[in-house]
Amino acid sequence: MYLTINGCKHYVEDQGPKDATAILTLHGGGGMGDSRAKRRAYAAITDTYRLITFDARGCGLSEEVGTPSYEQWAADAEALRKELGLGKVVVAGGSSGGFLALEYALRYPDSVAAVILRDTCAHSVDNDELERRARASGLPIDWDCFDRYWTGRTLNKEDFAQGFWQIMPLYPGKSGWDPVKGRQSWEGIMWHYKTHNYTVSTNFPGWDVRPRLKEIKAPVLIVHGKLDWVVPVERGYEMTRLLPNARLELFEECGHGPHNEDNPRFIATVRDFLKTNGL
Repeated sequence: MYLTINGCKHYVEDQGPKDATAILTLHGGGGMGDSRAKRRAYAAITDTYRLITFDARGCGLSEEVGTPSYEQWAADAEALRKELGLGKVVVAGGSSGGFLALEYALRYPDSVAAVILRDTCAHSVDNDELERRARASGLPIDWDCFDRYWTGRTLNKEDFAQGFWQIMPLYPGKSGWDPVKGRQSWEGIMWHYKTHNYTVSTNFPGWDVRPRLKEIKAPVLIVHGKLDWVVPVERGYEMTRLLPNARLELFEECGHGPHNEDNPRFIATVRDFLKTNGL
């Protein structure tokens, strides 16, 4: 369904029992990501929990209007929670969607029952570190295109898509890169290069909520692939130390996507976390 939230028409899906605890997911990949990956990752849990997935403004099937700032995206999520009458939610986000989950938990603490974070961190990534790790891989990367991608200066949809395609092999863990499946996934992406450029050039620089993590009192599950190239596992350890009530689950053989690479264990981990916390 489509719902107009804060002046923007959002694509929303509402699955699972309507009287159950709601998991409100916030996707990452500003301008490239959308809610489909969240629906796949959490599909098995909709027998017990209500799952709310939606495309953020400027992403997927939602309108590309207004400013895609973290403040705006968090406000949209809160307005959606109210519109659907969800009560306190389990807010879940991975990668840069984890940035949004932390923003949401800090901005709307009374709306949060628990937080699920997957392969994310509490501060923006370091572009120099990313380039060093990418160069060490030996992949045939166009470094000018790489720089445009990570500084938010992509020229158009095609340039944006090329920037991501050339680094996709870095994301899996021991399961390895499957070029056929990778190409199918890449071709299915809805590319919003202006949203990406704003996210990387404006939202990322200087973003750091580590000093505020102590304010998040809700229980937090941190799931992290030990072989993640873009958000090293040390970031997961760091958040675990700084959050008052955090549980870290490492996926030894996974990269940036343990929710995909080992979905049965991911779902079992989420179920156990929620049950342990009375949700």
